[in-house]
Amino acid sequence: MNNDPFGVAIADYYHGNKKACIVVNSTITQNEKIKVSALYRTYRGMPEMERVALDDCSGKILDIGAGSGAHSIILQKRKLDVTAIDLSPQACEIMLQRGIKKVVNGDIFNFQDNGFDTMLLLMNGIGIAGTLDGLDKLLVHLKTLLNKGGKIFLESTDIMYMFVNEDGSMLVDLNGAYYGELEYVISYENHVSTFSWLYIDYSTLESHALALGFQCKQLLNDHDASYLACLELVPSDNINAKN
Repeated sequence: MNNDPFGVAIADYYHGNKKACIVVNSTITQNEKIKVSALYRTYRGMPEMERVALDDCSGKILDIGAGSGAHSIILQKRKLDVTAIDLSPQACEIMLQRGIKKVVNGDIFNFQDNGFDTMLLLMNGIGIAGTLDGLDKLLVHLKTLLNKGGKIFLESTDIMYMFVNEDGSMLVDLNGAYYGELEYVISYENHVSTFSWLYIDYSTLESHALALGFQCKQLLNDHDASYLACLELVPSDNINAKN
């Protein structure tokens, strides 16, 4: 399979290539490198946003875009009921080898299990939506999988700062396509994948989430405009009571 660079890199690292790096090109960046070791970090080595989300997980949990399973392993060790889902077959195979009990190889948009109390979209995981239209499609679908009162923890970044000149002028057309909709080319050795990815500012996320029946709260943010948010599926009777 030559279009699974993340999966191949994850497998190579697991089998001994501790220097493995993935090359990232996008609409706004060129030849950035991601050390695959970052996908294998332990709880202690994770940023605060990830630790806060993990510490608030409860009930039946779905780890979306689980990669090497770093988050699922932590939750499973805590005796929590976690299912890891990833599009990469090789990543899923590695998660099984690492001892994760519930692993699904598939596209979250086609995933049909339900009854989840917590969902994770960490490490800018909401980006799988691809576009603002894709965000609405994703949230509508996740509602069908999530219990009432269930929570979605997600990370994203407002990348507006990347378009600001030193004099304060903007390099982005605010009347055009949303500036956080990017195209990516990811490569590892001769394995290449292209896909759309979404970075969304918190205000825009909140407006889309509220329109679809979620409560939205920003839990943490840092200096480079990254943030952790929690979407909570409000029971319909609560919505009616407010109206």
